Amino acid sequence: MLKELELRNVALRRWVLAHRTRDLLRKCEDKVLGEYNIIAEQYTALIAIEYLDDPVRPTDVARWLLRKGNSASMIIDRLVKAGLVRRVRGMHDRRVVRVVITSTRGGRLLNKQLQHSGGLSRKSCRHYHTRTNIP
Repeated sequence: MLKELELRNVALRRWVLAHRTRDLLRKCEDKVLGEYNIIAEQYTALIAIEYLDDPVRPTDVARWLLRKGNSASMIIDRLVKAGLVRRVRGMHDRRVVRVVITSTRGGRLLNKQLQHSGGLSRKSCRHYHTRTNIP
């Protein structure tokens, strides 16, 4: 009984540690990307659009983000509004929509962020390390 309780406790601690790590990374990313008025989820969508094979459809972005189509569409809507991507209708079938990164804002943001170690900086995350008490 005690051994089973200890195993459960170890598993719970690992689960908590994994989720807290994910949350801290997301906070760091949001802080760095806040300079560009986007959040980490939007940046991840930009990365997906950049690295998926053309043509990139909203459903492709949804799969990359592990989201449902309507959720990915809302993220893409925000990227369109920010001028980072645009939707392009198919020439032969207007029902077909693909997403492309704008050469002005979207391309510049990706280039700048990728040059700076993938978007995270030690400086922006340092204060989280000192404030975190991991069991």
